[in-house]
Amino acid sequence: MECPFCKEEIKEGAVKCKHCGSELGPTISNQDACNIHPENKSSIWMAIISMVLGVICMLALFGDSELDQDAVFGGQC
Repeated sequence: MECPFCKEEIKEGAVKCKHCGSELGPTISNQDACNIHPENKSSIWMAIISMVLGVICMLALFGDSELDQDAVFGGQC
């Protein structure tokens, strides 16, 4: 394996280069790269549904009902 900073030969899986002292960080092997799962796609739909329901609730507050602002926010009926 070659150090990406000084291009000297270092041991496979080394954390720090013995020549230049640079931190190398973790490396991903080919086997590990195949086992990485894509991000969960259902989380985007949960966010969209939450936003749509929030907009519907906000629009319901501005409807032409007999309730005034005090009744909606916990005042007297």
